[in-house]
This record gives sequence, structure tokens and C-alpha cells, in this order.
Amino acid sequence: MMDKTLIIDGQESVGMFKSQPSKYAKFCCLSKTHRQFQLADVKSVSQTTVKSSQTSNDSRGYRTTQTIITYRVRFDFVNGQHFQPEIVMKPEEVQQIVQFFRSFNQGRQNVTPQSIPISYPQYYPVGTSETVYSLDAPYSYPAYPPQDPNIQNTHLDKSIIKKYANFEVT
Repeated sequence: MMDKTLIIDGQESVGMFKSQPSKYAKFCCLSKTHRQFQLADVKSVSQTTVKSSQTSNDSRGYRTTQTIITYRVRFDFVNGQHFQPEIVMKPEEVQQIVQFFRSFNQGRQNVTPQSIPISYPQYYPVGTSETVYSLDAPYSYPAYPPQDPNIQNTHLDKSIIKKYANFEVT
């Protein structure tokens, strides 16, 4: 049982990943993980499909099917290194990270937002990796469209803090 936290702090300009045993597993042999990086060093963000499943539930003769897609995010740095935290995320959470980096790096480059059509493929192969944000072309990747420019909620003093509990027994 591990508690995992991903913090992206625009005010301090740092990203941090912490993994530690939950309070119920303190005396177990699980190790802590702590990784910190500068947000200015992030060149691109990629996502890798972790799980794509369809579930069917029979309820009163009706059959419902839904597709559940989860991703792992990967940060690529300007020095050629990369970091992929051991966290599984929903598409909305990856989109929040992409929108954060777009607004964080907006002052570092002169790029006008573009409207990109969204396409949703019918099949999501597991293990597929795609770039969803790049410092060189922040609005070029169709996975997550640009945020509405009329909404003024992209201040750098906001932070992204995601906490995840992983209850896998290995």
C-alpha cells in the first residue's frame, strides 16, 4: 500500500513526485521515493496508455458498455533525460498537466494558440505512447485542445497536486 503524490508548483517552479508507504504499512519493507525537477527544464510531456477496458453490466435486461482509458505521464527534459512517475491518471488529469505547462511556458515563447479539431479513435491500444505537449510547439498536439482564451484562470500561482493511493500487494 503506497501513497503517491505528484505536485506541480508554478509559484516555486518545481515538480515533485513522492511515494511512501501508507500509514497502515509503515513497518513494511516498502521504500520511499522522492524526485524533484525544475519546470523550466521540461521540454515535452508524453502519455502512455496503461489500461483500456470495456465493462458490461446487465441490469434489468439492459447492457451498458463503457471504455475506461488510463495513462501514465512522462516528462522529457531538455538535457535528454526523462522521468515517468508511477502514477496512473485519467485523461482529465493529463489534460490539466498539459494546460498548466501551456500557461507556464506562455511567457517563454511567442506562440499564438490555434484551434485544433479533436478526433477520438475507436480503439485504444495499451502501451501506445504519444507526445501531448512540447515546448517547441505547445498547441500542435491534438490530444488536448487549447484552453478557452476567454477564461482567465491560468495564473502561475496555482499548483497541481494529485494524490493517489495504490493498494496493490506485491
